[in-house]
Amino acid sequence: MSATAKQVTIGNNPVRGAKHSDSLQIAKTTGIDKAAVVTVIEQFMTVVKDSLAHGENVYLRGFGSFVVKQRAEKTARNISKNTTLVIPAHNIPAFKPANVFKNEVSGLK
Repeated sequence: MSATAKQVTIGNNPVRGAKHSDSLQIAKTTGIDKAAVVTVIEQFMTVVKDSLAHGENVYLRGFGSFVVKQRAEKTARNISKNTTLVIPAHNIPAFKPANVFKNEVSGLK
């Protein structure tokens, strides 16, 4: 991201790595106004977050999958205090790109 790129925000949260011109490019390519593009992107991210929060995976053919991964319970150590603590099992969101997507990015097609 260049130093002059504007920060994109979704709700009150800044989106890292996204440029202001990304939504403008989508708007130009599709003929949909920029406000509608931003609304669709915000709603898509809301649906993905809500689905993952309810334990449901989201599959996008040719792009990838947003999935919930289970992390097992583990014991961690605090070396400075010489204590141990148990980190309980928990879910984390993950993205697994589709083979088509990986091949395009790597240039294999």
